[in-house]
Amino acid sequence: MRLSRDDPAEKGPMTEDEFLAIYRQEAALVFRFCAFRTGSAHDAEDLCAETFARLLAKGNAVATDKRVAWLHTVARNLCSDWQRRRRWLPLDESIDPPAQDPEPVWLDRPVRSAIGQLTAAQQQVLFLRAVEGLPFERIALLVNTREPATRMRYSRALASLRRSLTEAQA
Repeated sequence: MRLSRDDPAEKGPMTEDEFLAIYRQEAALVFRFCAFRTGSAHDAEDLCAETFARLLAKGNAVATDKRVAWLHTVARNLCSDWQRRRRWLPLDESIDPPAQDPEPVWLDRPVRSAIGQLTAAQQQVLFLRAVEGLPFERIALLVNTREPATRMRYSRALASLRRSLTEAQA
């Protein structure tokens, strides 16, 4: 994905005000996405902080109009890295849910297992649409795709979830 190799004329150093504006606008969403992917508020905080630290470090290398999409791509990749590192660790039976959502359905073990079988990109679109309720137009901007591709990714994620959950019940 080419997020940072756009026309150099569109790039400029990121000011503190620009960073703070992006942080205020996106931090809660990035945190909730990381909590969705990890099932842990503590790990979500760490991943969210790392995501914004990387934006601050790379801000001037990313085209101004692509910074938010770049940020969400970094969050998705950090969560994928976190999941790969956790595979060799024993499963923790206690899931630490985010404080503002004490018993979300996606923390149910069969649902988490089915979601875990989706691709990282499908998990991101599923979260943004089904959990956050964002419109497809906004999701497409966040994941740097076109709206029809975003709708298709969401549709395929739902179909895959249905299959996985039906098989788990059988």
